[in-house]
Amino acid sequence: MINIRNNIAYLNKFDPMLADYYYYVVEIFVNNYNKLSICCDYQDFKRVEINWEHFLVWNNLTGAYILRICRLEELLKAYMVIDYSPINVYHLKSTGLYPELQKKHYCIHPCFFGNNNISKEGRTINTLTTFYNPDIPRRRELIKRLPIEHKNVQTCYGEYLQELYSITKILINIGQTDYHHTFESLRCLPALQEGCIIISEKNTSELIREQLPYNNMIIWCELKDIHKCVENVIKNYDAVWDEIFIKNNSLDKLNVNNMLY
Repeated sequence: MINIRNNIAYLNKFDPMLADYYYYVVEIFVNNYNKLSICCDYQDFKRVEINWEHFLVWNNLTGAYILRICRLEELLKAYMVIDYSPINVYHLKSTGLYPELQKKHYCIHPCFFGNNNISKEGRTINTLTTFYNPDIPRRRELIKRLPIEHKNVQTCYGEYLQELYSITKILINIGQTDYHHTFESLRCLPALQEGCIIISEKNTSELIREQLPYNNMIIWCELKDIHKCVENVIKNYDAVWDEIFIKNNSLDKLNVNNMLY
């Protein structure tokens, strides 16, 4: 079923695991329709696609990144392509490929929780992962090495996910594979908005990480050192939280920059 508001047509049911971002994007279009430079006539609807996949993929044979685009034909046919990741947008432009796609490829940061009243108090979960498949070897090995009690939640979204993040001290983020390197913004940015400290695998160059406007709020470390990093953050939790969310907080400007005009 399709809903239409302010000339924006959208699905009224969507994959629950992706729906938080989908409806966040819908609201941006609906609420800013008259301000957008991409407006179209009522009888001439344009199709907007959302890319959910990693563009940044490491090739061990060449020792360089390749561009991986799923549903390429659909994206090329779209009037506009929205992406959750500024790293995907950067990587596409850096390759020089598909200039027609580059011109219509925009990032909307997944700020769908937008909590401005975060606190470090009341956080009863020391470390959390949200791995749908925690039995992938690199994930299973990580969880096994963590020095404290750990919680993994496989299926979480909407209000439950927001509540989960609001009582978590540390969210641990690592890639599903050794070669998919687009940062998992859909997982980590909403957690930051709820006051979680993010410890993430450092698997890209500094130049690529700097494409994230909140790069300075992430604790980056090598995969092999994450368990040590977790131990250090727990020991110094108050000081680390204050450093990230009081001294280096750069989240407020993201919603403003998500208006596409």
